[in-house]
Amino acid sequence: MSNEQQMKRVDKSTETAEVFPHLVNQAAFVDKVVAEIWGSRRKRSIPRIIGKSNVPIGGPHSFYARCLSRRHALSGNPLQLKYGRMRNYANLSPLKLTMFTLGSPITCADLLMSLDGLLQRGYRVVISSVELTFDTQGIPLGTFGRDLCSCAHVTEVEDASGRTTIYVGGSRSPWQLRIYHKTYFTVRVEFIVRSRFLRALNIRRPQDLLLLKKADLWRHAGFREIDSSQGYALPARIRRPWSERGLTLPPAVPASIVQKELRLVGINPARWVVPSKREALLRNMQDHIVW
Repeated sequence: MSNEQQMKRVDKSTETAEVFPHLVNQAAFVDKVVAEIWGSRRKRSIPRIIGKSNVPIGGPHSFYARCLSRRHALSGNPLQLKYGRMRNYANLSPLKLTMFTLGSPITCADLLMSLDGLLQRGYRVVISSVELTFDTQGIPLGTFGRDLCSCAHVTEVEDASGRTTIYVGGSRSPWQLRIYHKTYFTVRVEFIVRSRFLRALNIRRPQDLLLLKKADLWRHAGFREIDSSQGYALPARIRRPWSERGLTLPPAVPASIVQKELRLVGINPARWVVPSKREALLRNMQDHIVW
C-alpha cells in the first residue's frame, strides 16, 4: 500500500458522521473542525483519549510524515493528529488536528479536552477549517437546488449509486456549500468555511467559533423565492422583453434567473426576490448552533 493510499484510508475511516434526530430542523452543529497547532505532543495521552494507531502518511505530496488516529471517550468522536513536518513552510504548523462528528456533535469543550489530552501545556491552536452542518427533513433536494441563488460556481455531481450532490464554490475557495442526501429522509446543507473566511470573522481560537452564530453565510449562497405579494408583476421596462422571450415569473422561473435578469438591466431584485421559507429555517438553525 502506497503512502497516498494509506492517507486516504486514514481519512476514509472517519467519514461516518451520524444524523442526530433532536437537531434535525432545529439546530446547526459542527461536523468537522481542523486546527493548526504549535506545541509538543504528550509522550502518553491521558486515559480519555483512546487508540494506539500511528501510521506513516509521508509521500511526495504530503505535508506531514505520520498520523495518530484516536477517539475521545467522553464524546465518542474520532480525531486525527498529524505531525512530522515534511515542508519548511513558515505558515505550516508542526501539528494538525482534525476532529469529526460521530458519537455526538463536536463542542468547544470536546475539542479543548481532546487537545489537552494529546498535547503538553503551553500549546497554541488556530482554527483553519470548519464544516457547519444543517440537517433538514421535509424539504426535497431539488427544492434546495431550485431556490439556490449564488454568484459562485454551482456544480451537480452524481455518484455511481445515482445520489446527487450540489457544490457551490470551489474546494480551495474561502467557503464552499454542499447539499446532499445524508439519509433517505435527511437532506444535509453543509457550509465549509476556511482560514480566510474565518479570519474575516475574527475567528482564530476554538471558542471564537460561536461567532458563526451571527455570520451572514446566506449572503454568499442563499435560498430565495419570488415575493408573491408583488402579484408576480414584472417591472415595466422588462415586461415586454421577457414576454417576447417567453419568460414569466414563478412558478415557471427560478428566483436565481429572475435575480440575474433584474440585475442585468440595473434593477434591484430585493423587491421581488426574497429569502424563502427554506432559508428562514436554516437561519433559525444557525441561531441555535450547538457549540
